[in-house]
Amino acid sequence: MIKDFDIDVKTANGGKEAIELIDTFKPHVILLDLMMPNVNGWDVIDHVRSKYSKSEMVIIVVSLLSNKDNVDECYELGVNDYITKPIIKARLTSSLDAHLSSLARG
Repeated sequence: MIKDFDIDVKTANGGKEAIELIDTFKPHVILLDLMMPNVNGWDVIDHVRSKYSKSEMVIIVVSLLSNKDNVDECYELGVNDYITKPIIKARLTSSLDAHLSSLARG
């Protein structure tokens, strides 16, 4: 699905590695699962938002967790979008289009 976009993609194997990549690479958009080893997604969101605003670095959560409390908590922490798994390509594409366009406009 990501191949449809002309973007450089980095992957992390857990929250600790994600934070290290984010601090080094400074991505425009982060696709983030909440359930990761060593550091969870909520802590990654908190780390990112302590340094970058929603307009500086987009966070799109992609998770199996679909209950309202998890979704609400993520939005309160500052995510830009929340997509539940299984991922529907059109939904992810729409979100990426919207957020990448917004970043391009500055």
